[in-house]
Amino acid sequence: MTLDVRYHPAALAELRADLAWYEERGTGHGDRFEMSVDDAVDSVLEWLEAGVVWPGWDSIPVVRPSSGGRLPVPARLSASA
Repeated sequence: MTLDVRYHPAALAELRADLAWYEERGTGHGDRFEMSVDDAVDSVLEWLEAGVVWPGWDSIPVVRPSSGGRLPVPARLSASA
């Protein structure tokens, strides 16, 4: 079974901005951050049943961006590959 991943336009815009932010801090940092995001999404797709389902939960949650509009990710990347 193949699942399609679709990002909300606002989430995709935020991801692109964060990729650019990391890349501005050092060549390749944006690429490494993108690979980390891809790995996390791949893990979720591989282990769909791993999450806890709350009793009585029968709706899709509404996720809104934080007031800051940026991911709260520290700019701490290792220089080694």
